[in-house]
Amino acid sequence: MPVIDMPAVLKGTNRAKVRAAARINAEVFDRLLAACPDDHWRLLIAFCWHCGMRASESRWVRGEDIDLAGHRIHIPVNKAKDADHHCILSPEMDAALRVHFPSGIPEGLLIGRYDMSVDPSRLADTFRGIAKKAGVKGASRYGLITLHDLRRSFGTRMAAKVPAQTLQRLMRHAELATTMAFYADVEQAAVDALWSNVTVDVTPAQRPKTQCESVDVNDSTSTG
Repeated sequence: MPVIDMPAVLKGTNRAKVRAAARINAEVFDRLLAACPDDHWRLLIAFCWHCGMRASESRWVRGEDIDLAGHRIHIPVNKAKDADHHCILSPEMDAALRVHFPSGIPEGLLIGRYDMSVDPSRLADTFRGIAKKAGVKGASRYGLITLHDLRRSFGTRMAAKVPAQTLQRLMRHAELATTMAFYADVEQAAVDALWSNVTVDVTPAQRPKTQCESVDVNDSTSTG
C-alpha cells in the first residue's frame, strides 16, 4: 500500500507566509497548465486545484473511484487510512474530466506514469520545473510554489464561499484549527467576498474635495 507523503511543517513556520503563497488565481493556474509536460500532469494538478486533493492522493485515483452522479471521488490511498474516504467533486473538476475523457472515464489508474505514481521526490522535482517555467513564485526554499500550495489555494477560495465547518469537511481535516491555521486565508477570502464583481469608477466629479479645494478663492468673506 502506498504511503501518503505529507509536507513537513517546520517549527517556527510563518503561517501567514504559507497561506499567502497559496493565493493562486485562475490566470496563474492556466500558466501552470500550459507549462505541464503532458495531460497526466494537467490532470494531477487539476485534482489538487479544483478538489483540494493532496498530490499523493491524486496520483492514485482510478476511473472507478469517480462518481459523477454523486459528485464524489473515492480516495483509496489517503492520510486517514480510511477505506471509505472520499472528497467532493467540484463542478470545475467534473467539467475538466468530461473534456479530458470525452468518450467516458476509463477504469484503472488515470495517472499511470512512474514518476507521478511511485516516487514522491521525482513528483516534487518535476512540479518545481513546471512552476519555474510558468514563472510562479512561492514560499518554498526554492522560491517557487509547491503542489501542496494548490490544495491550500482551494481552501482559501472555498473560505469565501462556505462556513468554516463545511470548509473543514472539504479539506478533510480532523481538526478545524488545522484548516483555519494553514489552509484558509480568511482575510483574503473576506476581501474577495466583498470585492468580487465590483467595479470602482472614480471620476473627478466623484472624487472627494480636499480642504483647499473646498474654499472659494473669490469669496470676499474668506480671511487672508
